[in-house]
Amino acid sequence: MRGALQQAQREAMRKSKPCTVTLGTSDNPPTVSAINSSGDSCVINRELQNGVEMSSNIDGSGSPEIKFNIRGGTGDRGKIVLHMADASTQEKKCIVLSSGIGLMRSGNYSGNTDSYSDITNGECTTSR
Repeated sequence: MRGALQQAQREAMRKSKPCTVTLGTSDNPPTVSAINSSGDSCVINRELQNGVEMSSNIDGSGSPEIKFNIRGGTGDRGKIVLHMADASTQEKKCIVLSSGIGLMRSGNYSGNTDSYSDITNGECTTSR
């Protein structure tokens, strides 16, 4: 997931065209796709492993979108949480996206993933 976001960010800078990443949080399995302002793909479309669920508090309506500008920055911010749907493991991973320069950090998530507000209030402990 983080690799797809970083690839979209790099492509926006490399091609000098904004790139919009769509997180298919309601797809089964979840997907990641991205297109630039010309309608061309910015990343290799990805499908997460079966059994993985993705939740996010980015762009609270519909499928979350992250828009990287030609400098790699974004006005979007929030968390993306990945976890096993069947709770076979309690481990939850997260990616935190900062607005402005588009800084991304990943770590472990402790909190519920039931709703947008749960993710907003949940803790994402990242390493430096």
